[in-house]
Amino acid sequence: MLAALIVFACLGAPASGADRSRADIQRELDAACEQAREARIAPLRREKIETCMKNGEHESREACEAEYSHFGQRAGKRPAMFYDLPECVKAFDFQKSYRRAD
Repeated sequence: MLAALIVFACLGAPASGADRSRADIQRELDAACEQAREARIAPLRREKIETCMKNGEHESREACEAEYSHFGQRAGKRPAMFYDLPECVKAFDFQKSYRRAD
């Protein structure tokens, strides 16, 4: 989640006051999206870690946590989870709206 927020924050420095305002709005929308995604992913990640511990997949809880630390993020051909949440759709739609206007 933190990596996604850093990427969104580093998308480029806006040139004018109006652009800065759009960038600020975009950052807020992106943050809301990532918070909503994490709220949905966290319980699934915890479940994976508990299953890992129960099944003895690794020798320690730390190893299971490391194994599933990126659960829900894009990996290989597997897409990231929950970008279809309303908060994420709103962030994407806002981004599309001002990119078309440029």
